[in-house]
This record gives sequence, C-alpha cells and structure tokens, in this order.
Amino acid sequence: MAAWGSIVLATSQAGSSSVTYQSGPLDTVFSKFVESGSLDRTLPTHGRGNWIAFAQKLSTVSTTSTSSVTFAVGQYRDNVVNYLGNDQVGFFKSKYRNVLETVDAFLNDYQSAYVESQTLDKAIISETSSISSNYTDLTTAAVRQCYGAMEITLPASNTADTSNPYVFLKEISTNGDVNTVDVVYPTSTILGVMSPDWIKYLLEPVAIFSESPAWTADYVVHDLGTYPVATGRTNATSEKILLEATGGFLIMVYQYQQLTGDETWAQSHRKLFQQFADYLKTSGLNPSLQYDTVDSIKATAKQTNLAITSAIGLKAYGALTGNQAYTRTAQSFARTIYTQGLGTNLNSNGTFTNGTPQHFTYNYGMSTSWGTVFNLFPDQYLNLSTFPTAAVSMQCSWYMSQATSVGIPYASVQDDIANGMWDMWIAATCPTDVDTIIGFEHAFFTNGKNTVPFADRFYVNGSRAGTFVTAHARPTLGTTFAILLGKGISFTKAFTLHGVHKYDGA
Repeated sequence: MAAWGSIVLATSQAGSSSVTYQSGPLDTVFSKFVESGSLDRTLPTHGRGNWIAFAQKLSTVSTTSTSSVTFAVGQYRDNVVNYLGNDQVGFFKSKYRNVLETVDAFLNDYQSAYVESQTLDKAIISETSSISSNYTDLTTAAVRQCYGAMEITLPASNTADTSNPYVFLKEISTNGDVNTVDVVYPTSTILGVMSPDWIKYLLEPVAIFSESPAWTADYVVHDLGTYPVATGRTNATSEKILLEATGGFLIMVYQYQQLTGDETWAQSHRKLFQQFADYLKTSGLNPSLQYDTVDSIKATAKQTNLAITSAIGLKAYGALTGNQAYTRTAQSFARTIYTQGLGTNLNSNGTFTNGTPQHFTYNYGMSTSWGTVFNLFPDQYLNLSTFPTAAVSMQCSWYMSQATSVGIPYASVQDDIANGMWDMWIAATCPTDVDTIIGFEHAFFTNGKNTVPFADRFYVNGSRAGTFVTAHARPTLGTTFAILLGKGISFTKAFTLHGVHKYDGA
C-alpha cells in the first residue's frame, strides 16, 4: 500500500440517526458502545492509538432478518504517480472531484458492483472447471492480486479526456520498480483474457520514454523508475535485462494488435519498434553478458533462452509489420538454435554430435545445462511457429524428467527453485502435462507452509520444499490464465470495471 494519502472508513446511511461514530482510545470507544449501543459522534484530532468506529442500529435480528450494513475501507490519494515530471491521478477523477464524491459513489454502487463481480466469478469458474478444480482455485486467486498491483490514470492537468489512459504497475515485494517490462510481460497473460487494452496502457509510457532524448540505447528500457516516481532510467541505471525485455515487448505489441485489431498504435511507434527489432536482429543470436528475466541468477553470455526470445520477438515483429525480412531472420535463428543444434545438448563446447536432441541448453556449448524456455508459449498461441512442434515436445518431455515431487526447477543453474509464473506458461505449452503442472502449483498454494499472498517462486528440494522464495503478491501470476488465453477465451464482456471504469472496450 502507498505510504501517502488518506485512509478512508465509511458506511452507508452516514447521515441517518441510526448511525453514530466516535474517535478515541480503544477502551473509551468500546466502553461507550457497550454502555449505550451507540457512539457519541465526536471526532477529535486523530492521535496515535486512537480508533475510529461506526455503530449502526439494525432492526430485530433473526434468521429471517433482511437488515444489512455496507462499510468501505480504502485509501485515497490526490496524485498517484509522477510520470516524467507530470502528476497522474486516478481514472475515477474524470467523474468524481474529491474524496467525498468518490466515497458516496463507491458506497451507492455496492449492489451493482457485487452483481458484476459475481458475473465475472461465474465466467471464470465456468471456463476453468472443465480443466480442473485446482485450476479454478489458481485463476480465481490470481485476479485480485494482478489488478491490485496496477493503477489506471489520467494526467492531473486533463482529467476530461479519458481516451488515452495509462496504467502503472508496481513490482511488488522485490524493488518497487514501475512498469518493469519483464513483469508486465507475464502479467499480460491475464490482460489478454480480461482487458487487452491494458497491454497498450502499460506499454505506452515505456514507449514514450524510450523515444525521448533521455534514453539512447537501442533496446527497451527495463523500467521507468521506483514507484511512484516514473521519471525513467539512464543506460547506466537500467537493469541489464536487454534481449528478454526487448523481445517480450515486441511480442506484447503483436499480442495486443491481434487481440484488439488496433493497428494504429503500432504505427504510431513504428520507428521505435523497428529499432527494437533491429537490436534483436543484430544482437539476438549471440547474446552478450546480461541477465535472464530471473535476475537472481548471475548474468552470463550466450544464453539459449535469450536467443529463442529474440527469434520469437523478430517473428512477432515480422507478423506485425508484414516485413518478411524479419520473419526470415527469425526462422534462420530458429534453425541455427534448434535444427543445427547450437542451443541444444548436441553442442558440447562447440563440438556437435549427431542424434536427437533432448533439451535446449541454458548456455551455448554447455551440454548438461538447461533452462525453462517459457517463450515457446506465445510462439504457439500467437501462431508464430518460429520453432517446430518437435522442439516443443522435446522440451516438454525434458521438464517432466527434471521434476521433483514438488515442482519443476527453473534451470540447471537454479535447480532448487521452481518459477511458478513461467510454469503456467509451460502448462499451456505442454498439453499432456497440464494436470501435473497445475497440481504442483496448487499444492504449493494450499500446503499451509506459507504466510504471504500467492508467491511466484518456491523451493522444490530439501527441507524448504514447498516454501516461497522472496517474490509474492505480484501481478506476474497473471500467467495462470495462459491456458484460457491459448484457447482464445475472453472475459472482456464480464470484466467491465464497473461504472465509470468501463474503458476496456468490452
């Protein structure tokens, strides 16, 4: 939760004689209620240890009673993000000018919002229950966590124009970065199912900054700063997640265009997006020293997965623009990596052996190394087919051969930890292993060993097996919706973000 702003406690019928309120020390407030069944309507200056309370008289309570009370607890901030020196405010300010108007609207909207939430829940349950009840549990648990990490905004200077909002995402439980591209990337999975316009709303602030004189690199900026100050990075301060972020960015641009039919947005940034594609073209097949998306693993050069990301990103750009030169380069990368064996276990320190490959390697030439090749999922569901089905089947079989009783390790260089967010992309990629992978994730989620919200990494070996690793309460578990996204399922009609927030095109 943000460390600035106001905490709001409100109730319906606040002006009624049946509602009383009081602020003060707990013993004082509680004693008053016990003595009289009401409070004394005093609100002295709030002090440390003071409590704020409401009391509302109900009619006679019985098994057939229909009396109800609505309470609201929340936070209100005038400005939510500073983007490139300009304040951004919540989208709701396009209609509600101050906290009182906002709270009134929120309370009065309760019944309609409740019905709408039930509609969404039923839609998710209906589609996921045919896969498994475990899958239903995972998806329903992820929704609030994903959207809770994002805020949709308008410029404080112009709240009347609601046609081009931004969405800002916080990298929760790690370093608090804003709109981290390799965090937006997995989050885009749930957005593809529920609110595809949000993909553009998240990427647009990144694109605008990447086009500014402040950013001089050919690859995409890793993030926009530390929440809530989104003033950008320099080449020196941006984390060295280069190919993964740039390839993932172009894949998301193509995903957005495919899901919405909007070709104008990509056209508005065509020079920048070509710059990104050219970077993948010149640097993608032979990755320099840099991080994978899992930056707890040390940076290395010649990472196979980064080359695969580059190939798929190039294929996405070729499909986006119709430029076959990039498509041909992507296919050339794929042949070199898989067919010719550069990125498989058939390459041992530059010596190639004949035979059928068993897995992609983590680094070129390190034949016993391996890693999670999660980008095979968008390659499939976007019908890019950069890599053949044989490569996908090979990797799926390898994952299962490396699984422990608790889960699938992320890589040979991190063989004690599963990365649950990418495991859900694996589940969507490997149809014969769906139940097993969902079972791993569900067992971790429900084993009672963790006291944090849904985490995206957990130990799979030793005494700590089944316990979370650092990252939790993050929007990255939007990847739980990958199976639905791969099936082309959409909830945009059910998910309208009630009332004034109905801006996702549903």
